[in-house]
Formats: sequence, C-alpha cells, structure tokens
Amino acid sequence: MQIVIRLKSGFELSVFCEKFNFEVHKLTGELISYKISGATGNVPVYLPCDAIECIYRVIEGEQEYTTRFTDGYASNREKKDELRKTHG
Repeated sequence: MQIVIRLKSGFELSVFCEKFNFEVHKLTGELISYKISGATGNVPVYLPCDAIECIYRVIEGEQEYTTRFTDGYASNREKKDELRKTHG
C-alpha cells in the first residue's frame, strides 16, 4: 500500500509498506504515534508526530483522483467548468 504523509511545511512523503498503524489521542484527536511495517521504500528515519499535518492512503486505481485534487488548481478549474455547463 502507499501512504502519503503531508508535513505542516507542505512537504509530502510517499511511503510504500505492507502495514501502517497509528494512534490518536481520544480527547484532542491529535496523532500520538505511528508504526510502519514491511516498508519497501521512502521510510522516514525520524519524523515527530507534531510535524505531521495529515496522513492518507492512496488506493491503487484511485491515485490519479487523489493527486489531481491535492494541488487545488485542478479542482477549482473543474468546478468552474461544471458551473459553466449548468449555468451557461
């Protein structure tokens, strides 16, 4: 599976692994810890949880959809095109 870790700085790291587990604080919802098992590439040596903005999984066949909406430009352009079609 492919896991993408987006840092607060905006940098994204794609990790290829067999299993990914994480723990979230029950009251605050903040990430407490994560564990990557069976990694085959791009494994972070040290990455503190407070530097991580979000983590998401890229499912095969949906990678194009995921990357298409991360830059914001494509999604805005598609919204404008859809509005033009419906409102002339």
